[in-house]
Amino acid sequence: MKNRLYPWRLIDETRLVQELFRLYGRDTLDLTTLNCCMKTVKDAPAVAAAPEWISVKEKLPKDDGYNGTVLATDGSIVITAPSSSVTIDGAITHWMSLPEPPKEKE
Repeated sequence: MKNRLYPWRLIDETRLVQELFRLYGRDTLDLTTLNCCMKTVKDAPAVAAAPEWISVKEKLPKDDGYNGTVLATDGSIVITAPSSSVTIDGAITHWMSLPEPPKEKE
């Protein structure tokens, strides 16, 4: 099963360079400006991708999630539900784990 949470960048440095060249032309951009843009993208923090809905036919949740609670849906409404209540033969068709609550800064 693929990893559902992985770091990715909002802006890809290769794509940025291609867009800058497309917009301004290769001869117009100086190397200093180009390097500055690429460094900004490289230094930007990566973000975690949003989790995806998991079909109950694919996998059922374990009770070891945050407080044993998951987000669940029947395709039209989304609720929080105890992970133990998500079954393959119930009304719930998909679920996803809740994220950990935010930590207090020290």
